[in-house]
Amino acid sequence: MKQILIALFVICFVGISQCDLIKGFKPPATPLFVVDPQFSVWAPSHNLTDAFTTHWTGATKAVVGVIRIDDKPYRYLGPQKTAGSDLPEPIKQTDLIVFPTRTVYTFEHEKLSLEVQFSTPLLTDDYDLLSRPITYITYKVKPKNGPVKVQLYIDVVGEIATDNNEEVVQYSSKSTDVSTSVIIGTVSQPVVKKGCDGCGINWGYFYLTAPKSSQTTQVIALADDSRTSFSTTGRLPSQSLVESRKVRDGYPVVATAWDLGVLNSPKELFAIASYDDIVSIDFFGQHLKAYWTQKFATLQDLLDDSVKQYSVILEKLKEFDEVHVADLTRVGGDTYATVASLAYRQALGGMKLVWNDKNKMPWYFLKEISSDGDASTVDVIYPASPILLFFNPKLLLQQLLPIVSYAANETWSKYPHAFAPHHLGIYPVCNIVSGAQEDMPVEETANMLQMWSAVVQRADDAEVRKLTQQYWSLFTVWADYLVSVLPDPGEQLCTDDFTGPSPHNSNLAAKGIIGIAAYAQIAAYLQKSSVASKYHDVARGYSVKWIGLATAPDGSHTKLQYDKPDSFSLKYNIYYQNVLNITLFDPKPDIKYYLASKNNKYGTPLDNRANFTKLDWYYWVAAISTPDQFKIFAQKGYDMAGATTRGIPLTDWYETDTAAIKGFRARPVVGGIYAKMALSRKF
Repeated sequence: MKQILIALFVICFVGISQCDLIKGFKPPATPLFVVDPQFSVWAPSHNLTDAFTTHWTGATKAVVGVIRIDDKPYRYLGPQKTAGSDLPEPIKQTDLIVFPTRTVYTFEHEKLSLEVQFSTPLLTDDYDLLSRPITYITYKVKPKNGPVKVQLYIDVVGEIATDNNEEVVQYSSKSTDVSTSVIIGTVSQPVVKKGCDGCGINWGYFYLTAPKSSQTTQVIALADDSRTSFSTTGRLPSQSLVESRKVRDGYPVVATAWDLGVLNSPKELFAIASYDDIVSIDFFGQHLKAYWTQKFATLQDLLDDSVKQYSVILEKLKEFDEVHVADLTRVGGDTYATVASLAYRQALGGMKLVWNDKNKMPWYFLKEISSDGDASTVDVIYPASPILLFFNPKLLLQQLLPIVSYAANETWSKYPHAFAPHHLGIYPVCNIVSGAQEDMPVEETANMLQMWSAVVQRADDAEVRKLTQQYWSLFTVWADYLVSVLPDPGEQLCTDDFTGPSPHNSNLAAKGIIGIAAYAQIAAYLQKSSVASKYHDVARGYSVKWIGLATAPDGSHTKLQYDKPDSFSLKYNIYYQNVLNITLFDPKPDIKYYLASKNNKYGTPLDNRANFTKLDWYYWVAAISTPDQFKIFAQKGYDMAGATTRGIPLTDWYETDTAAIKGFRARPVVGGIYAKMALSRKF
């Protein structure tokens, strides 16, 4: 941290503007409560008062906010039209900045300034904070021209804890010496009963919490009653709901209000939005709870601690954001920093840290959001891996462990293949059986070997060495499989399966060859020198054959398929050789070819068959380009993020001529935007 702070000082001393994200950038959707794949709430419009907040699926998960200024109400969160009566007119929004861990809105009124900040402690070096299922909602009110009377309000609709509005919710409240909470969740509580993709969590409980104070009141009420009461009187309804009901029956809310009285000076206050999922993952019948349960017996205990530690945690997040944005800017410029900052919470918010009580270690799960909903999909972990390689490679290890455990037949569901599995089930239920896999033999096997080799190089310790020895025989089976099917993988599915069949795929072959070299590195790590030498020589020999098979007739680039002389593709799979310090392939001719003849307004197509591309792979290629070439890639990536389809979290599959979404949303693969950062850090 000391070295990073020195770098920040140098950059900011030379020019403060270099530490800034680009002003006026409009994300396609803005992260608010983005904590994990289940607890994920976004603002779909640039102005916080233009639309209801949504889950990443697009389903409404309404959060509404009102401020009364000298007894006149204005809304700062949510649209005018609601299920009941209209909300007040909006206060003017003047700014929005998305930092890695914080989203900051600024509003202006003739009598005061209002800042509303959503801060989620997704810090990868602090498992306690990383696993807390919370977002702080901070308010900073600053009078402009003398005393002003101020009252604030926020509510969250019960749909936050349901999959659909036909479900019946129940409510409660809790009060301690430190905090007060209003709580809502379903009556049925089907805890990890099923996995699915485009659905919302319908078990566990949402908490809206505030520090205990005479200025603070809370209620559980029908949405229209609560909002109308506060807007007209500055007070909440006097009685909370008792009887459970369907969400659509009046839209019950949990609400908090603050009466700040007459302010003569700036005032800061906060609430906490949190979710207790009770059980996070079903791993072949073993119920895995969130990692935070190792420190706190209940969510209320965690919330009390989070209230007490508010200033310390917020300062830590602010410092992290400042240092990290400066680092991003130093490595890639302000366009890169702006997009990477947006990607940070989306990537980590697609993951969940749990505690495996059986083996007494943390495991880190990932959801293949919006493209099947699979649990721990290997070819989704792989493109997302740069963000973990940069910040904390040990987290990548903890993401791989559930997969190797399953592949090594440590679960009741036996895995019969000589190649690595594709996924573990449908998130959050890991219960896949033989025959249900979407087999991608070379793809996933090479991915696993490459990522494990990256971990041993970047996170070597006694635990890593022990686990590598434990699974050595599995890695050997995988490596031998790659040797047996390369250098021509034939007709196999790869991660770009949405593009259709691609036999004799040269990009897939390159990945497999690097996978063999990665296995050689793992062997060397375990001091198996003869094995390392043998497989290194195989990889080297295959790479020579690959060059002959993959190079286009005119020598300008490499083909998509060995047997298609007029084809091309983004050779993103070459990136990992840079991660592993392997030199098998030269990416320079391909990158020159992309920029000279295949570069559209918003980037280079994935291959010759269509105009669309993948944002993660685009940034992987950018990471192994020259500094001048990287600027071109980064500018087009920034332009795309600002021009793509609005109202949904950043897509990774889009049209390069229009920036329009082709498919996929909110996926953690945007961690691949950190590809250049992963190469910038030396271990």
